[in-house]
Amino acid sequence: MKQNLLLGIFGLIVLLFLLGASPFFVLDLTQTAIVVQLGEPKRTVTEPGLKFKIPFVQEVTYFDKRLLDYDVPAREVITQDKKNDFNR
Repeated sequence: MKQNLLLGIFGLIVLLFLLGASPFFVLDLTQTAIVVQLGEPKRTVTEPGLKFKIPFVQEVTYFDKRLLDYDVPAREVITQDKKNDFNR
């Protein structure tokens, strides 16, 4: 009887991990992640690989590293009425 109870508890734990309460998450090479615990950011993960989090307490938010911002410096252009103007 105790063996069936232990087997049932073990099965329940495995089922919870399979449903997404896993303490592990995988970070891809093109991603960065922020681990949030109870609404407060705890750490930033930038290295790819298998990482650990506390299940049910911490959440992981992923961001794509491939998004690039590029500010073009202002330069002088000639407008239609042949006047010089700065491109903004």
